[in-house]
Amino acid sequence: MAAIVAAIALFTSASHVGICVGPAVGAGFIRRRASLAVYVAGVLLGAYTQGALMSRAVFNPSICTLATTTAIAVVPSLAGIPLSLNFALYTSQIGCSLLRGLGKLATASIYWVTLLTLTALLSLAITQALRARLSSCRKPAVALRASRLTVYALSALMSYVVGANTFGFLIHFTSNSVATQALLILAIAIGALAMHAKSLERVAYRFFRIGPIHAITCYSVSISLLEIATLLSIPLPASLTITTALYFSGRAAPFKLMRTRSYLTYLLVQSISIPAALGTGVLIALLLP
Repeated sequence: MAAIVAAIALFTSASHVGICVGPAVGAGFIRRRASLAVYVAGVLLGAYTQGALMSRAVFNPSICTLATTTAIAVVPSLAGIPLSLNFALYTSQIGCSLLRGLGKLATASIYWVTLLTLTALLSLAITQALRARLSSCRKPAVALRASRLTVYALSALMSYVVGANTFGFLIHFTSNSVATQALLILAIAIGALAMHAKSLERVAYRFFRIGPIHAITCYSVSISLLEIATLLSIPLPASLTITTALYFSGRAAPFKLMRTRSYLTYLLVQSISIPAALGTGVLIALLLP
């Protein structure tokens, strides 16, 4: 089971580089090589200092759960279809339990909807407040330097909270042996190193017009709500959170960062992970001896 978790960690790490440091690179506030070090250090630190908070989200750490997650989240990602690891990993536990624990899924769904709604509202409000503040700034050069340092620090914090919420959740599907933990650390580092440039391409250069206001907004909102989710032991998809923050931050600006149709399509695709993991988990549980 440790080998399967390590493989999932490798693919997840490869895709989450762009999520964590992509906006900072896209805004031109951090170099690509530096972003790799920021990401790996932040993710590992978050996973091993706060990861235990996510252990309460683990209630059926079985081969069925990991096989379902691989089928729902990892395999589609190879074809560029961004299904949520956290949605699939959490929901597949219920599917593999033959639908015992549906109440947990209902509770988690309420948290997911609430946190994403807060992401949207806060992103709109903070972007508007920052725009008003910076437009009246008398020393724009000083403000720009401060923004650069702020975005750099926030990208590290984003990596930290993703390490806690996503990788901390994943790590608790294995034993706590030294060999297993070393294997997971290696998988996370290799995944980030192997797909660093590709993952940044998907995120950073897509948002090449992102400015300091958008970067600060999307990071601060995403970090806050992912940290709240971690404290509540709720696996919240980092990619969906930061995409929501970027979309609504763009709605409060003169130009849009993402089309509404693109965002709604992304939201729908991510949400498909929940029923797909539920059904696939039941099917695999019935097929396994």
